[in-house]
Amino acid sequence: MNTFVHVVATLLAAVVMIPAAAHALEVPGKRRLDESGYRLVQTIYYPGFTAVGVLEVPATVAVVVSAALTYPGSGDFAMRLAASVALIGLVATYWLVVHPVNREWLRDKPGVSTWGARFFGVAASGAGAPVVDWTALRRRWETGHLARAALAVAALTLQVIALA
Repeated sequence: MNTFVHVVATLLAAVVMIPAAAHALEVPGKRRLDESGYRLVQTIYYPGFTAVGVLEVPATVAVVVSAALTYPGSGDFAMRLAASVALIGLVATYWLVVHPVNREWLRDKPGVSTWGARFFGVAASGAGAPVVDWTALRRRWETGHLARAALAVAALTLQVIALA
């Protein structure tokens, strides 16, 4: 049973790493875009990446459970504990760094679903909110996603090492 939990936790860590790595890999290309191109490209992420993003919490829980099922004095426990910390950091980075930028990018955008508007807090920001410098938003969004990619790669690597 424990092996099953460890494998599922590792697979979920891999699923979380995929979109995080994709965001990191696109940064060099997106940095060449002007404001209108950048803002246009930003809108493509929300349907697909949001759907995968909901797996971050279950993945984190699975990795924490994987660590809890491992003997505390073992090297595997240290690896799984560190993977847990990395995924907790990944989720925290989303909510503290990336999410506020997503909310700003989506403010006053047509076509945001009711669920999306609630999730991103678009309705809460409302029209007439001050416009933030787009380059500051870009820097914060990209830096947050680069950090998340590093944390996701670390979590997956640690989980794989613990499986070996």
